[in-house]
Amino acid sequence: MSYRCPVCSKVSSTVMDLARHIIGQADKVDRDGIDAKGLRFSELITMQFRSFGGEGHKAQAEVLEKDTKIRD
Repeated sequence: MSYRCPVCSKVSSTVMDLARHIIGQADKVDRDGIDAKGLRFSELITMQFRSFGGEGHKAQAEVLEKDTKIRD
């Protein structure tokens, strides 16, 4: 199963890889996309810095799992 970025259409092999891509881009379009999903970009970044284990990526990955899945 693969996952497609809703902004730039980059295809990732895992949902965690897609979450890293979107947070790593950090441009206005990606930030707005995160906010539209009910998450706050600033909160995800804060979670990344304050905790171990990629909590910000995990939170975003849970939301992305449903909406970005594509069939291979």
